[in-house]
Amino acid sequence: MAQGDPRPAVVIDTGILGGREPVLRGTRVPARDVAAAVRHGLPMEEILQDYPSLTAEMVEEAVRYVAAEPLRDRPQAPSAAVPAGGRLVRRGFVPHARDDG
Repeated sequence: MAQGDPRPAVVIDTGILGGREPVLRGTRVPARDVAAAVRHGLPMEEILQDYPSLTAEMVEEAVRYVAAEPLRDRPQAPSAAVPAGGRLVRRGFVPHARDDG
């Protein structure tokens, strides 16, 4: 990234990693992986060796992005107890047919 470049360094591209993971612009490198390397104390030189397509500024942008956009857990569906005589079908309850025969 050129100094003062107004374009974001971290992007989400539907053609890269299914559009589910933010990457550093112009690469396929996940921003969260780079930020995790920094968080775990890897020296900048080692990160740049591991990811030769990155610059020190891109690494710093990845760290800032992850700090500003923390990964959030997916909401969990509430667990439901199936009432007696029923069964769970597509998140709704359907009573069993009675066989009074």
